[in-house]
Amino acid sequence: MTLHDVEAATCGEFKAASLSAYERGERVISVLRLVRLASVYGTTLFELVPSLEAGDGDKQDRPGYVARPAGPRETEAATLPRRLRFDMERLAELDGPGWAQASRVVGAIRQRRRGRAGRFVSVRDEDLWLVAAAVGLSPTDLVSSLVREGAARAE
Repeated sequence: MTLHDVEAATCGEFKAASLSAYERGERVISVLRLVRLASVYGTTLFELVPSLEAGDGDKQDRPGYVARPAGPRETEAATLPRRLRFDMERLAELDGPGWAQASRVVGAIRQRRRGRAGRFVSVRDEDLWLVAAAVGLSPTDLVSSLVREGAARAE
């Protein structure tokens, strides 16, 4: 797709000039908009975000660079639950800015799916990476931490 194709496909939600600036690293994109852009392209965030591979040298010094958790994605995905049920009240009790950000991201996922407000929110396995990125953990470590703290349950 060209930049103008994406602009047309999204009815102007993503302007060609903005997309070009994202590609050049001259403009920052929010994680939620990047997720939306991935869906427009019919792909996942892992395909849009560069990963740090052995021998890539100074890649991490590039503006906007985000390293993917180490290890093959498929192996990690196989160990993740199909759904994770968050206890939003317990999550709000956890200390640290990462957990507050996780709570906001889970709330945004619920809102995007037009879910009803309540104490519990189920998040699909393909959305766990987004919550994990907000906290700064791998998806596997996120699940382990939340289950251990009683803030989530695998389904």
